Amino acid sequence: RKFLVMIQMDKSTNLYRRFIILTNRKRLYFQKDLLGERIKIIKFFSRTGKFDLYGGGWEKREGAIQKVYRGRVESKYQKLSEYTFAIATENNITPGFIGETMFDCFYTGTVPVYLGAPDITEYIPKDCFIDMRDFKNYEALQIFLESLSASQIASYREHALGFLKSEQYKPFSREHFAKIFVDACVT
Repeated sequence: RKFLVMIQMDKSTNLYRRFIILTNRKRLYFQKDLLGERIKIIKFFSRTGKFDLYGGGWEKREGAIQKVYRGRVESKYQKLSEYTFAIATENNITPGFIGETMFDCFYTGTVPVYLGAPDITEYIPKDCFIDMRDFKNYEALQIFLESLSASQIASYREHALGFLKSEQYKPFSREHFAKIFVDACVT
């Protein structure tokens, strides 16, 4: 497998930057938009020679981003499965908001390097992913990733697969979402 990838869109439009989440009849305003942080991540890891970027919108950017930009992907799962680690950032930092990026990594055996919901460990066990907030900077994160042994990487993968088979995963499943949707339509 290759070392590190990010497969996410450049969501720099006002539509994404003014994102409001409506859930359980409460408005949860995001605490911090992560587009700027994504760009910092890309610029740092572009210097390593071990990082690839995929997704829409990045083709308009210049410099370090163009150096690592590889285009769009036909199959996100196929591309993720080619890498050991993936930068998995949410669009913003909002408590309780967890998108698909973490789970896409779990399905493909790629270890997610996560930045997003500050309460992520209330939903997903810490031994399933690498939390970017645990590192003082991207250089420390890079050193940590490069220092992991094959058995340590396998441990993250095993824990992620165990999570996908657990009761704790059920609220994130398609079946659970379908039930919520059907129940909302019926009532």
